[in-house]
Amino acid sequence: MNLSVEHREAEHRFLLEVEGAKAELTYRMRGRTIVFDHTGVPPQLRHRGLANQLAQAGLAYARQQQLQVDPQCRFMAVYLKRHPEFCDLLQPAG
Repeated sequence: MNLSVEHREAEHRFLLEVEGAKAELTYRMRGRTIVFDHTGVPPQLRHRGLANQLAQAGLAYARQQQLQVDPQCRFMAVYLKRHPEFCDLLQPAG
């Protein structure tokens, strides 16, 4: 399932609406760092790859805007470990 992810910048979230339910990736900004703080997919929408699509959209936005990434959300931290092509976006430790 490949849907169009909507970026609601004023609300600081990426959103997918499917079958009347919403999956989201929320963030906050800290200078030039985007802090991903929550990924939520309703139970009836799980196991469809929606969280992955949200992660890809959020990381593509970070790359486009030349932002560093701080994955405070557990899902995003795991996603980044599994997808090293995005690790150059990670905020340096320290």
